[in-house]
Formats: sequence, structure tokens, C-alpha cells
Amino acid sequence: MIRRLPGTDRVGGRLRDEQTISGIAPLSRSSLQEGGDAISSDQCRHIESPDGQERRSLVAGIGFRHGAGADEIIALIRRALAESAQAADRLAAIATAEDRVGERPIREAAAAFGIVPTGISPSALTAVDRHVPTRSIRIEASRNVGSVAEAAALAAAGDGGILILPRIASPAVTCALALPVHFATQAP
Repeated sequence: MIRRLPGTDRVGGRLRDEQTISGIAPLSRSSLQEGGDAISSDQCRHIESPDGQERRSLVAGIGFRHGAGADEIIALIRRALAESAQAADRLAAIATAEDRVGERPIREAAAAFGIVPTGISPSALTAVDRHVPTRSIRIEASRNVGSVAEAAALAAAGDGGILILPRIASPAVTCALALPVHFATQAP
């Protein structure tokens, strides 16, 4: 179910200040400044296009080190989209660990794509870890998942989400792309 929020402004199939995801209101700009909220793995689903039709819901999962800048996150997302032959207008969510979602670089990067970042709880990240192909010893020790980027993408894509691009990396950022199973099984 998609709930429309009062006072939102539709722009190209997206909501400018708040993105509507599966009946919940994720982070608004004001809640992001206060640290934001996190969602569980089954709450990030679909977004409507301007004609009211459901469209692809591509999710970029992001992991980033302290000191990473928005420009590096944006560049890696664009690289991931290019490597997977996906258009930027298919991007419906940028997901990361809930404790990092309120940080300026991820907020600014998401804003560059016209969306707000989605925080994924530790339990939602670990729930999909068995589907995460990349194993980082450092991240496993600190986060209990092999890759924050892959786990965040899969968790945000929902049950049965499919990685269409495993983790790629720049010096301080990682990115993975996933689709909900419904969209991953349909031709582009």
C-alpha cells in the first residue's frame, strides 16, 4: 500500500521532501537533522510514477567511512548505475545503516537524486546477511554483516530482494544495487 503524505510535492515520480514507502513516512528533512528514524526490511517497497503506475524500485545500499564526502557517494552511485545499465530515474531509495542515516554526506548524496536516505536497523541488516556475497572482516567485526552496502540494499528491497550489482568500492564508500523480487524478474 502506498500512502500519500499531506504537504508533499511530487517531482518526476518522487516526493521532494518525503518519500512514501510502503505505508510509512520515512525521514523528512527535519527528522534527518535530528538523527532520523530507521525502518525494518519489509517497509521499503514501491514508488509510483507520475501517471500513478508502479515502477521499478531500484535500491542503492551505501556503506561509508567517516570522512567520506557526498561527492564520493554520488560518484559511486552513478558508477554503479552505469555498470548495471540502470537509469538514475529508477533509483527509489538510498539505504544505509540507521546510525549513519542522519549524517550530512548521505543526506546530501540522496538529495542529489531527489530522495531522502533510508536507515536500516541492525536487526534488518543481519536478517539478510546470509544473502550477502561479500565478506569484509572489518565490517563483520563491527556490524555483524559481510557488507553494509549489500545488506542495506537487500533489506530495503524487501523479502526476496535481488542484488543486481554486488558491492563496488571507492576509497571511502561502498555501493550495491538491489531490486525487489517482483521487479527483478521483469524485463526492463
